[in-house]
Amino acid sequence: MRQSGGRSESSADAPAVLPAFLDDALGFNVHRVQLLLRRELIKALAEYRLTPEQWQVLAALRHGAAPLSQRQICLMLLRDKPGVSRILAGLERSGWVAMAESPVDRRVALVRLTPKGSRVAARAPARLRAHFRKVFEALERGEKTLLVEGLKKLRRAMGDSEEPPGDRIAGASPAH
Repeated sequence: MRQSGGRSESSADAPAVLPAFLDDALGFNVHRVQLLLRRELIKALAEYRLTPEQWQVLAALRHGAAPLSQRQICLMLLRDKPGVSRILAGLERSGWVAMAESPVDRRVALVRLTPKGSRVAARAPARLRAHFRKVFEALERGEKTLLVEGLKKLRRAMGDSEEPPGDRIAGASPAH
């Protein structure tokens, strides 16, 4: 047993000590923070029974002026079509989104929020802010800005874009 902050913990329960080469590695830290944020996001979304990916779709639909195509959602989530199909099927089963054929291209399915999905998408941000408040208070405002700017630079360097995923499908009706 080892002492940790005045309490005893077995070596099986203790976090592994990170070697310096990992602890100081940018890629390792970015990935580890992503995993930790995802774990917290899962906890924060539990009351809505949403996955982080489902939440991203609802949030994107809420902030857009028109429905999104499945391809646009694939680009936004960096996921393949089968993965996005599973995400959308779950959202549709829960009554949060509805899918309809594009009036412009019958091969394209447009995804829009339902009234039920709109309510969840409107309520969840306050819950998420409250859940993550303490985490993000670890950074000062200037540090947050620099971190976001640095991450955007890395995204662009790897071919990602800050632009929304493709143009909206012409003729699509607004989401609400």
